[in-house]
Amino acid sequence: MQPAPTTLRRTMAAIVMPALLLPLLAGCGAAEASCEKTYEELTLSVPGVITADVTCVRRFGDERQGGTVTVEASTEKEAIAIMEDVLRAYAASPDLQHAEVPRFSFWSEDSTIGVGPDDLDFNGRASLRNIREHYGIEPE
Repeated sequence: MQPAPTTLRRTMAAIVMPALLLPLLAGCGAAEASCEKTYEELTLSVPGVITADVTCVRRFGDERQGGTVTVEASTEKEAIAIMEDVLRAYAASPDLQHAEVPRFSFWSEDSTIGVGPDDLDFNGRASLRNIREHYGIEPE
């Protein structure tokens, strides 16, 4: 007796679909590593930044980037100035897309001062589009 056509289709789908998705999922790790490297290099290029711990997620419907940046600051005003320089570096980068919403927190070495993009006057979340508009920067 042969299997019913519906059963055969389900069995084939169970075998074929994972095989088709595997190459797509394998590429996610490379995209995440590239994203993390780009954000880390841009962040560390700014004077006053000591460390940058960056995490990027690139999954279907879930693309985000963020982390923690340690800065040389003894006042909130100094921390905000360094954060704004980092945001300007992101805005100027042609490697970053308008829709990305970098979610970073900026902390002094002793963790007594913490700031983030929410401390600035953005209309909503600080997407790269908003950051570029805020500072009047277009990547070249």
